Amino acid sequence: MFSKSQNILSVFVAVFYAFAGYSSLLAVSEDNSQANPQLPDLDQSARLMDYLQFAKANNPGIKSAYDQWQAALEKIPQAKSLADPKLSYTYFLEEVETRVGPQEQKISIMQTFPWFGKTDLRANIETSNASAQWHQYQHVMHGLFYEVRSAYFDFYYLGRAIEITRENLQILNSLEEVTQSQFKSGKTDYASVIQFQFEILKLEDSLQSLVASKSPMLARLNAALNRPLDADLTFPTILPDLKLYYSQNQLIDILEKTNHRLAALGDISKSQQAKLELVNKNQYPDIGVGIGYISTDEAVMPVSDSGQDPVTVTLSINLPIWHDKNSAQKREARLQKNAIHYQIANEKNLIHAQLRSAIFQWQDAQRKRELYQGGLIPKVKKTFKVVQQDYTSGRSDFLTLVDIIRSLQDLELSYEKALTQQGKALAHIEVLVGGHLIESVKNKEVIN
Repeated sequence: MFSKSQNILSVFVAVFYAFAGYSSLLAVSEDNSQANPQLPDLDQSARLMDYLQFAKANNPGIKSAYDQWQAALEKIPQAKSLADPKLSYTYFLEEVETRVGPQEQKISIMQTFPWFGKTDLRANIETSNASAQWHQYQHVMHGLFYEVRSAYFDFYYLGRAIEITRENLQILNSLEEVTQSQFKSGKTDYASVIQFQFEILKLEDSLQSLVASKSPMLARLNAALNRPLDADLTFPTILPDLKLYYSQNQLIDILEKTNHRLAALGDISKSQQAKLELVNKNQYPDIGVGIGYISTDEAVMPVSDSGQDPVTVTLSINLPIWHDKNSAQKREARLQKNAIHYQIANEKNLIHAQLRSAIFQWQDAQRKRELYQGGLIPKVKKTFKVVQQDYTSGRSDFLTLVDIIRSLQDLELSYEKALTQQGKALAHIEVLVGGHLIESVKNKEVIN
C-alpha cells in the first residue's frame, strides 16, 4: 500500500533528524570553544584598574547580564524568520475511489506568510529589546565597578586608619616612658603616669577594633570579585587621580546621552512603539500557501490518466474577527508605551538628583582635603612638636599634650576619610554618566 509518498516521507524525516543532529554538534562545539579569560594578579602592586578587570572577568552577575544580552540578540533572527512550515500526512483507511484510480495517501506542506510589514516590526521589537539588554549589561557592569571602587576606597581607608593609630600608639608609648622617668625623678606625679596608660589602653582598643573590621571588609570586596570571602588582600597604598574634569552642566549633558538606564528605557520605548504598530497590523490576515501530493493507484478499468498522482495548491488566511480581543491588544500596547514614557521622566528626575548629590559630595570632600592637607594638619604637627618638647622639658602639662595628639589623629583620619568620600563620589558619578571619569593611568602615591 505504501509506495511513492512513503518514500518521500521517509527521506524528509531522515534529512530533518540529520540536520538537527548536526546543529546540536555545532552548538556543543561553540560552547566548548569558549575559554576562561586570564585574571590579573591582586598582589601588593595591584591597582584599582586591576581590581576592576578582575571583577569584570570573574563576577557571575556580569556573566549573567552578558548572557542575557547575547540571548536577546538570538531573538532577532527568530523574529525575521517565517513560521515553521507545516507538513501533514494523511492515510486513507478506506481508499477513495476516483475515475483514475483509488487514492491511498496524501502528503502536503503549508507555509504561512505574515501580512506586509509584520516581520520587519517583529525584528524591530527584538532589535530594540537587544539594545536595551546591552545597556542593562553595561549598567550592571558599572554598578559592579562602583561596588568594587567603593569597597576598595573603604579598604584603603581602613589600612590608613590602622597605620595612623599605630603611629600614635608608638608616640604615646614613647611619651609614657618619658613620664615614667619624670615620675622617678620627682618631676611629675603618679596620676600623669596613670592617665598616659589609660590613653594607651583606649588607643589599643581602637586599634583592635580596626584590625577586627578587616575581615568583614575583605568579605565585601571579595564578594564583588567572586573570590573566597576570607581570601587575604594587601591594603591599597595607591589611589587613582580623583580630579573631576567636567563641570556640573557638562556632566548633566553627558548624562542625558550616556546614562545606560535611560538608554535602556529609550530602547524599550522604541520596542513598545513597534509593538503598537504591530498590533494595528494584526487586523490584517496572514496568508498561507500550501502544496499537496496524493498517491493514486491504477484504476481497475483502463482509462486515460489512470494512476496519475494529482498535485494540489492551497491558499488560506486567518480571520481576525474578534474585535474585543484586538481592541484590548491596542489598549494594552498604548498603556505600556505611556508607562515607559512616565518611567523615563521619573528616572531622569532621580538620576539628576543623584548626580547633583554626588557632585556636592565630591566638592565637599575636595574642600576638606585642601583644608586638612594645606592648613590644619601642618599647623597641628608644628604645634605638637613644640608641645612635645615643652612636655619633655617639664614646661607643659599632660592634658595639653594629649589634646594635641588626639587632634592630630582626628585630622589625619578626617583627611583620609575625605579621600575615600571623594573617590566614592567620583565612582557614583561614573555610574550615572556611564563613562570612565576615574583616571587610572595617572596614579600617584597618596601616603606622605
